[in-house]
Amino acid sequence: LDENSNGEEDLKLKQANLDNMKKNFKRPGYNGDCLTTSLYFTTKRRLEMLIRLNTIRHRFKIFNCSDGLIIDKTHHLDSDKVIDIEMKTESDSKRFFESIRPFSANISQDLDNKLYKNIKELCDLLIKNVEQLKPDTFHLSALSWSISNYIDATFSKKSGSVVYFIRGSIWHYLVSGYSIAYAVTPENQEKVIKIWKDGFIDLLRKLPQDLHQAIHKPRPSISGDPALRRTIKE
Repeated sequence: LDENSNGEEDLKLKQANLDNMKKNFKRPGYNGDCLTTSLYFTTKRRLEMLIRLNTIRHRFKIFNCSDGLIIDKTHHLDSDKVIDIEMKTESDSKRFFESIRPFSANISQDLDNKLYKNIKELCDLLIKNVEQLKPDTFHLSALSWSISNYIDATFSKKSGSVVYFIRGSIWHYLVSGYSIAYAVTPENQEKVIKIWKDGFIDLLRKLPQDLHQAIHKPRPSISGDPALRRTIKE
């Protein structure tokens, strides 16, 4: 925003932008109307467009395991139903099962080695850097850039696809701290950055613990795992 612009107009513009981001509306869902946002609804429409384009050239079925918005040209699948994979010939069946990656019987150990250890090392490294943060916007900006650059340039090369399990969480926390620090008045910036710093360190400490618990959590039944039924707000 222009530094010379009217302060009252700036506040109105900011408020209108915040209201628009939070605004939701109803659209038909599998269990009645659902609340959605412009971003999610646009994604749904793009997916429907891709499905329509591909059904012209290919024969396939798409199963929708979500109980949210109705997605055209998909087959809604209840949680207690099994996907029936239709095989026309023996060769179709053979190609399908050959394409499935081998499933490790010791999946928890694999996740420990490939996922947990890499994320734990990253969080420990980030904690050391965040603890040294001076509570001003200059050092917050420098820290945000260095962490983002490290994740993209170094951690991603070292850990491969593991980066996608944590990159978004780190980015969101960096962006929120950066945005809030610059939104408050200068006299409140130090206080806000300190609060953000403590919260970020707390997140980095708890995240590997929660991941480890999730990996080793006893699961007598996958379908009975409550985590699969929780919404993003929970």
